Amino acid sequence: MLRSDVYGKFPTKSVRTCFLVFVLFSTVLAENLRGELPSLTREQLADVIQVQENRIQAFQVKYRLTGGEYKETESGKRELVTDVIIDCEYAHDIGKGHKYLHEKWVKEDLEMKYAYDGKTGTKLWLKQPGDPGRMYGRIMPDPPEGLVDQAIWKPDAWSGYGFIEESDTLSSAIRNPRKVEVTTEELDGEELYRVTFVATGKKEKWVDPAGRTSWIDTSGTYVAWLSPQKSLQAVKIAELRGPGGDAISFCSASDFREISPGVWLPHRLEKSSIRRERGSLIEIDTTAINEKASVISRLEFAPGTYMKNERWGIEYRAGRGLSTVRLETVTKTLMVYLIFGMVLISGISILLYYKYRIRKKSSL
Repeated sequence: MLRSDVYGKFPTKSVRTCFLVFVLFSTVLAENLRGELPSLTREQLADVIQVQENRIQAFQVKYRLTGGEYKETESGKRELVTDVIIDCEYAHDIGKGHKYLHEKWVKEDLEMKYAYDGKTGTKLWLKQPGDPGRMYGRIMPDPPEGLVDQAIWKPDAWSGYGFIEESDTLSSAIRNPRKVEVTTEELDGEELYRVTFVATGKKEKWVDPAGRTSWIDTSGTYVAWLSPQKSLQAVKIAELRGPGGDAISFCSASDFREISPGVWLPHRLEKSSIRRERGSLIEIDTTAINEKASVISRLEFAPGTYMKNERWGIEYRAGRGLSTVRLETVTKTLMVYLIFGMVLISGISILLYYKYRIRKKSSL
């Protein structure tokens, strides 16, 4: 059940949706005895999935990411040859927009932290190859690139596993497209909902070498297999080469665990791409949600850290006072404050000057 302290009083639609959830899973339990699933529209599926997504308002997860290229063995099988291993801790307070990421690259001497408090981004290099003993910090007006870069998997949308880039959640990806097809299919001995849809993308501007401009549609065709036994979590999502085409990339989820009553999350995910011949494996160690999750929103910098403040255009050493500050570039924000300060000082000076002249004349 949704928490009333987060959502307040339930609107009529929420009551209907919660009733739908109850009816759906009651029906699924009965129908599973006969090996069949009840027919659902895309709106009904999206409503139920959204209820499950809304139950997670904050989370903190620790996991290991391994990535590499697929190579064929002598037996003809494709195996993942690891070239990247990263131990990660990721946390996200969805309601407040706070995010935190800590990466330790196992094969490289590299360790980084990122945070965003909704207004200011902070980044800290704890270790860098070839530069031991120095820490570098950065303060910026936007989220650090590590928090928005899709190259490193992060569980922002649990039900989509960070796989559908055009949508924040699986419920919106199913609800918004022009065409959605919902059927059922048996996979690994379990009857699942098979949902095919074209995720609504955005138009990206592209300029060719000759200077001609065109707009590319980033919409993609996907298939998601949803498990009623696991609160309609996706056990597999595939991207197709257009409607009716072959799969070009997929994400498979396994080792599902019920971390809270009615909340199921996978602890092992495998992603691969036919186009890039690369893949990645996510193995989750620990998970905390809602009030049990701890989300760091702003990093602290130890004394001596080499700092760069992109908002003010200055570089300095943390904890060393003004003696280490040097002006790098005059940013727009700093320029506005400088001009405003100069105008204010000039105005005060002129006002004092005229008051002085008036007093001098009156004393004569």
